Parts: sequence; C-alpha cells; structure tokens
Amino acid sequence: MNRLFPLALLLFMASAAATSIDAPEKVPANVSWSFSVYLNPTDSFSSVDVLVQGDKVLTVYSNGSVVVDPFNGKFVVKAFTFDADSNSTSGLVLYVSYLGLPQGTYAVEADGVSDTVQVFSALDESVKQDLESQLSQAVSDREAFEQRIKNLETDNTAFWQSIQENTAAIDSLSGVQEEVSSLRSDLDDSASKVGSLTERISGVEGEVVAIIQENNERFQQQQLAEANNPVIGLASLGGGFAIPLGLILLGVVLVLAVNYARKSFSSASVYKKDLPSQETLKEVVEESPDVGGKWAFAPPKKEEPVKKLKLF
Repeated sequence: MNRLFPLALLLFMASAAATSIDAPEKVPANVSWSFSVYLNPTDSFSSVDVLVQGDKVLTVYSNGSVVVDPFNGKFVVKAFTFDADSNSTSGLVLYVSYLGLPQGTYAVEADGVSDTVQVFSALDESVKQDLESQLSQAVSDREAFEQRIKNLETDNTAFWQSIQENTAAIDSLSGVQEEVSSLRSDLDDSASKVGSLTERISGVEGEVVAIIQENNERFQQQQLAEANNPVIGLASLGGGFAIPLGLILLGVVLVLAVNYARKSFSSASVYKKDLPSQETLKEVVEESPDVGGKWAFAPPKKEEPVKKLKLF
C-alpha cells in the first residue's frame, strides 16, 4: 500500500503536467487564425515538433526557442513561447499564428496530443446581402406580426365590450317582449270582434238583399196588375189627386141642386114660400152622378212598416 501511493502520485503529477493544445473548433476559410500549446516541464523534454495535417511546421525547444520548418512552415506567420511561471520548469506555452487554410478539416499535433480544426467557406457578398435582406424582412414581418397581435387584442376588447352591450340590450328587451305579448293579445281580441262584426254584416247584407228582392217582386206584381186592370192603374195614378177630384164633384152636385131649386121656385107663386122638401133634395142627390167607383175618394193607403236593419 505504501509502495503504490508514490507511484500513483507520480502518475497524477505527470498527467496534470501533460502537453495540451488549445485550438478553435471552427475558423473561416482563408482567414488567419492562431492556436497555443501548453508544454510539459522543461526538464522533461529537449524539443517538441508541432505538426499541421501531418506536416511539421516548427520545433520548440526546452529553452524556449522556436525554429520554423523552412519547407512546411511557410504558413506560420509568427511563433513564440511565454513562460507563465519563471520560478519553475513548468508553465512554458507556445503561441502560433497561422495563415488561412482552404475549406476542410485539419489536425494539429504536438508531443502525441492532437486537436481538430474545422475550416468552413465564408459567404460571398451576394449571399451575405441576400441573408441580410432576408433578416431585415424577417424583422419587419415580426414587427408586423406584433402589431397584428396588438390589433387583435384591441379588437378582442371591443368584441367583448360589444357582447356586454348587446347582453344589456337583450335584457332591456324583456319589457318590450311583454308589451308585444300584450299587443298580440289585444290584436287577437280585435280580430275576434272584427270576425263577429263581419258575420253580422254578412247577415244584414242577406236581409237587405231579401228586402230588395221582396220589393222588386211587389213592384212587378203591381205593374202586372195595372197592366191587366186599367181602372186600378188610373186609381193608382190618380191616388194623389183623389181628394181634389172629390171636392170638384161635390161642387158640381151642389150647383145642380141650386139650379133645380131655382127652377122649382120660379114655377111656384111669388108669394108661395114652399121650398124643396128634404125628400126632393135627397132625390136630387141620388140622381146626381155617383161619386163612388172610379171617382170615389181613395181610402188612405196603409203604410207598410219599414223593416229596421239590425246592425249590431
């Protein structure tokens, strides 16, 4: 156990002081880039070769000097070392600045340790402008979309406000609905009364038609009777003149009676004062033309009762 502890500590210290490479993961094509190598303690090595894609580009020594390979190190812009801890043999760091490489994947190696660098192709100016235009359009679309969202929020607020107003209006219509129901009931009653009145009017129209037909039949019968009996026609024609004609006939009778009395008086003695007796006057009247018959006073016609039309 005591023997294994120093060995484990030595291995841990060795691993803690091992060489490491710090290089970027991706770099644009044809653009200068740099990387650094953290070296082991200077008492553990004499020199370390640095390779890029398998080719040795430079050699670094434990004393801090750097020698660039004359054939493969032409892309090394500058290489130098920096001692971060001058009080010990550790802390020596190599810094390398390298020219741009074409597109591809490259490996950087030093003292058995390697790291990978991805070189990508830079965009053309036209592609860049196109991307910038698309980015600008995307930003504009996003602003328009945000404005639409704000407008929708405003419309949504107005929509709910309108719903509340309509709900209040609908609630206020409850009283109107009751009034409409009352009006409908009144209309139904009026319609019932109108129907009853229509039936009554129809009945009255029937009665009027019956009376007119009856009067027409009477008139036709009267015309037929007058056509068959002229006397009745004259009587009916002179009904209005019956009383004046009767008076005329009475006057004629009186004149005849007076003439007869004169004749009788003239044939008697002057001093004789005998007047016609009542029997004589009676005979004269009886011998006078008969005032009856055709020239008789027409009895007053009885007015037929007028049928009253009962409307209601």
